[in-house]
Amino acid sequence: MEISNNSVKLKTSVITTLKLCVHPKHILISLLTIYNGMTLAFIMTELTRAYASCFFGLDKVSLCSMIFGAADAFSAVITGKLVAKIGRNILFLVAFLIDVVCYVLCLLELPNEHNQWLVYFLFFCLGASDGVWQPLIMAMYGEYFPKQTIIACNLWNVVINVGYTFQFAISTSLCVHSKIYIQLGVLVVGLVGYYASQLLYYKGSK
Repeated sequence: MEISNNSVKLKTSVITTLKLCVHPKHILISLLTIYNGMTLAFIMTELTRAYASCFFGLDKVSLCSMIFGAADAFSAVITGKLVAKIGRNILFLVAFLIDVVCYVLCLLELPNEHNQWLVYFLFFCLGASDGVWQPLIMAMYGEYFPKQTIIACNLWNVVINVGYTFQFAISTSLCVHSKIYIQLGVLVVGLVGYYASQLLYYKGSK
């Protein structure tokens, strides 16, 4: 009997999650969530492999990861304090600009013995932007679907992992520059989708 009840609950949860997944409001914000997962995977694979280990050696990868983690944590704390004052829209725009600058630097500048600071700068800035993206996107799911917060949080976890999976799937198939262009494309379309959701559903909000 207990197994049967658990099976029914699981089936109900899956159906509810799928319905939420295809909700127009979620479709508009889903690509930004996927981008967040793609970026974290990009940092784990491409940034550490093509920049940190390639130019510094494996012994510096842990330092770069520490810089990313510290910047991410510090940024998340600051974001939590600022979002109540200036709103999510401005913070998303700031994170967008940071990411675009980082991708442009990745495309135009190759680290060498004269600009080793660039690699540390990239890890720091992408950590700072993730400290904006991840907590605010996760909170946004609860705000967009206040009557289904648990399902919404589960859906966020599923969608961000889609981003991880996609980035890992193309990791050995494309060159780094191609992946950067994909990152930029998904970022731009994802942010446009988010602002469209704000205009359609939350006019006047920040």
